Amino acid sequence: MMTQLLRHQFSSTWRTLGSVVGVIALVALVSLAAALLRLPVLGPLGQGVATAALIGLVPVVLVVLAVDYWQTMYGREGYFTMSLPVRGRELLAAKTLHALLIGLLTTLLASGGALLTLVARARLERVPVGEAFSGWWDSIGALPGGMVWLVVVGAVLYLVTLVVQVASVLSISAEGRFNHLGVGAPLIGLVVLYLVNQVVSLVAMLWIPVGVVLQGPDSGQLVARGMWGGFVEAVRTGADPDVVGLGSLPAGVVVAALLAWWAVRSIERHTSLR
Repeated sequence: MMTQLLRHQFSSTWRTLGSVVGVIALVALVSLAAALLRLPVLGPLGQGVATAALIGLVPVVLVVLAVDYWQTMYGREGYFTMSLPVRGRELLAAKTLHALLIGLLTTLLASGGALLTLVARARLERVPVGEAFSGWWDSIGALPGGMVWLVVVGAVLYLVTLVVQVASVLSISAEGRFNHLGVGAPLIGLVVLYLVNQVVSLVAMLWIPVGVVLQGPDSGQLVARGMWGGFVEAVRTGADPDVVGLGSLPAGVVVAALLAWWAVRSIERHTSLR
């Protein structure tokens, strides 16, 4: 059943997503063409527009998926979705997995576009492309190996928690007790989610004992320390903290798990279609 749900998700969203991604990709490619051809004025402007388009690609796609989630679960299509012989947890799992896969694919596409912007920048600055890439590669190579993987894993983990949290809040906002708020329910829910995440992340970064050293010979190394000691010292002396806490990552997973549990209960017991 999960395979069928995923197949339906991809078949029902590919046109909309293809149009959105196609338009943004076209804007980026046309803008990069101006930079690659070294057109006066238009070249630097094109590079800036292309960079902005690539940065906005993933957020725009995720917003489209969030709107689709709300419409297919609680809009007019919600009656069909809720009539399917599947449990709410399966619906939530299928839709979040679909959004996660699309988000990862879009991230890879944006990363590929970032390489093209590097080529365009080299052309504008009349620097050999190979030299530009070697400088970029040397910068990555200078980082500790664990740091590179930490960034990759952290980015994927952040995407997973973001997708699960947003989908869960949308489902919780659709409970009957929030009907009087109308479209304001999901908007308020997302604002509350943002505030909760900010507080939880700050507390986790300060006190969960896992962090990365920022200064000295051990720079880039993982340590079993949070930021509280460095934070107090920074407030007292004005010095920069020597460790950045990573507690927000596991804390985000815990928040996502709790919201997913609440969302499953909401879908299976308290769904109220508009």
